[in-house]
Amino acid sequence: MKYKIINTIHNQHRDMLKQLMGKKLKTINGEEPGEFSFAITLETSDLYLTLKNEPSLEDDDDDEYPQIVLEIDQTNIDNNISKRTVEKEIKNIVIVRNKVAWKSSSDEWEVVSDIGIKLILEEEEFLFLMIDSLAGFIKVIHSKGKIRLTECDIVEYWEFKTEVIESFELEEITSI
Repeated sequence: MKYKIINTIHNQHRDMLKQLMGKKLKTINGEEPGEFSFAITLETSDLYLTLKNEPSLEDDDDDEYPQIVLEIDQTNIDNNISKRTVEKEIKNIVIVRNKVAWKSSSDEWEVVSDIGIKLILEEEEFLFLMIDSLAGFIKVIHSKGKIRLTECDIVEYWEFKTEVIESFELEEITSI
């Protein structure tokens, strides 16, 4: 059987991301301390945008895949445990897309999936990487320089689906 899975961010959620462009990011708030979170709320002077990873069930292979979901909601801010003050302008927003293929027995998968959102600020970057988990974890990666995902990151990302990736391609979509 050959499975073709398309799991990309919805247009209405892209529109929400566009609202962040050029604004000063005041804080990044997470529901869990440390490297992983269940939700991330980005706070500007006039917007609270919450990122979530809600696994979506694909009819083709009856498996779940991480799905980027965004909500404009101030009420989530009260549930946050960690708070990082940023106070820098958002220069660009990038959607990280992964195209990956693998085989198992007589089955083949070709998956196109938006796996993360990268915020490019004045001298640093934040990447919110959706993790393939039933809990819907988001990994937060922060760097004073450019964040670049490697083959090791991709293997780690897809290890719940397969042990051997046949091919992969990373794409950074800057025109949201």
